[in-house]
Amino acid sequence: LVLDVLDRLCAGIQGSDGLIVLNRVTSAVLSFREKFSDWSSAFKAADTDGSGDLDLDELIAAMKSVDSGMTEEQVKMIFFAADANGDGVISAEEFSNFLTAAVFAEEPLRGLQVDSLPKKQPAFEEYLRWSLSGRSGSWAAMR
Repeated sequence: LVLDVLDRLCAGIQGSDGLIVLNRVTSAVLSFREKFSDWSSAFKAADTDGSGDLDLDELIAAMKSVDSGMTEEQVKMIFFAADANGDGVISAEEFSNFLTAAVFAEEPLRGLQVDSLPKKQPAFEEYLRWSLSGRSGSWAAMR
């Protein structure tokens, strides 16, 4: 179950900023843990319309309430990862499963150092073009 949630989350992360997003998710989860006595209390606080499910706007507001530092686009990615059955809302069980998965992800991420601000990294092809600029010849000649 935990691996399924993490797989869905990682599938939505693109590019080299993925570790920053994962760290923000785990930081938000830690904030939920500090602010609420259990996942059920956190869910009830986030479910502002009392529907028994969280929609995207409620998750965005909940993430803002714990100062997650995530953009709305990042929260949207998290929303789709947490919505296991794809019905467009997050149930209390899906919310709990997602937060539990993030707790498991937090331990290995804790030791990794990440820049506080995401830096857009050039694609490999751009590095290659840059490294070859002003050179002529074949790959064999560059060895």
